[in-house]
Amino acid sequence: MFSLATIAYCLGSFLGIIILGLVAGIMSIRMELEKDGTTSGAGTPDLYASQMKSREFEQRSDRAARLLESHTMVATVRVVQVVSLALVLGGVFGLLFGK
Repeated sequence: MFSLATIAYCLGSFLGIIILGLVAGIMSIRMELEKDGTTSGAGTPDLYASQMKSREFEQRSDRAARLLESHTMVATVRVVQVVSLALVLGGVFGLLFGK
């Protein structure tokens, strides 16, 4: 992430860092919303219904593995959200108070 921030700064100054932070934040929010399955798109009702139906008949070990994967992903997404917030705030402060 730091190397992407450096490239963004070289290409677009602090505005590039703000845009990188916003893109990372939007992607992490999207990942958090879709942690349990598809939430939008074409054919979503049928896809969502089939996912829920297949989860009814899951074995206990499969359900535990899916929940562990979901919790791990949420923890990672939270870190990305904090980093994206730091990038946006750093870019804004750099834009306002920089030379």
